[in-house]
Amino acid sequence: MLQLKDMRSDNAQMGGKSYQTENAKDKDWNVQAGSNDLKLSFTDNFGQAQEIDISAKAGDDIEELATYINGQQDSVKASVTEDGKLQMFTGNNKVEGEVAFSGSLAGELGMQPGKDVTVDTIDVTSVGGAQESVAVIDAALKYVDSHRAELGAFQNRFDHAISNLDNINENVNASKSRIKDTDFAKETTQMTKSQILSQASSSILAQAKQAPNSALSLLG
Repeated sequence: MLQLKDMRSDNAQMGGKSYQTENAKDKDWNVQAGSNDLKLSFTDNFGQAQEIDISAKAGDDIEELATYINGQQDSVKASVTEDGKLQMFTGNNKVEGEVAFSGSLAGELGMQPGKDVTVDTIDVTSVGGAQESVAVIDAALKYVDSHRAELGAFQNRFDHAISNLDNINENVNASKSRIKDTDFAKETTQMTKSQILSQASSSILAQAKQAPNSALSLLG
């Protein structure tokens, strides 16, 4: 059954969850060897448990860490706020519920619980908000595209059904025409038969009338 989905900008499916670290890092901070592991645990949109293990490169600063995280997977989008806090976004089209962060990097950065964000709540007045808004809008566009694909599939099925109905209508009309032609031929044959019988009857009667006259002429 075709159902139109909610495309309002405040719909949860038009966004996801935003996570931010408690501890800001300045330009002098970098990832330390032996303290570079970050694990992300979550449930994907198919209901399957997923775990992503990220081993950050020692010496990377906070910006390079965000870039590295984005390069290792596509379920979480990482960026950095103007005050040096790492933030991550998960779209509801890919992740169900909360993401659990663990590992030495999660502890050092102080990952905070997620908050719901949608297209309606994005804030582009700050560097961090503008960067995160890109991920939010991308998730919203994918949601819209998925519904567009569903509508396209329904439209294809409707077109196929209409085509079948057109073929059925054409076949019925052709059959109706053949039946009419057959009925006309039958009536024509019947009329011809009647005409032949009528003519034969007239001929027989004429001959019957002539027979007595012929007999009288012989007697006379």
